[in-house]
Amino acid sequence: MSPLSGNGSSEVEQVLTEMLQKASSSQVFGALRSMSRKMIEAARERIRRSYPNASDEEIATMLLERYYGKDLADRFRMEMQKRRSR
Repeated sequence: MSPLSGNGSSEVEQVLTEMLQKASSSQVFGALRSMSRKMIEAARERIRRSYPNASDEEIATMLLERYYGKDLADRFRMEMQKRRSR
């Protein structure tokens, strides 16, 4: 098996691969969901450090734009503006 990355231990990678192969679908999904949440939180913190005066809404918009594209971020902005004007 070829290594997944060039900077890790092949023994560790082998153990992780074996664990994933033995895990149920729900266990794999749970692990992926957990990793995804951690990555989003890390990205949110990076943005917060780069833009310390940004509001939570501005940070959410930057995350949306970075990971899901400008179109979705613009739609989010418009929806938030509508809600504020109600």
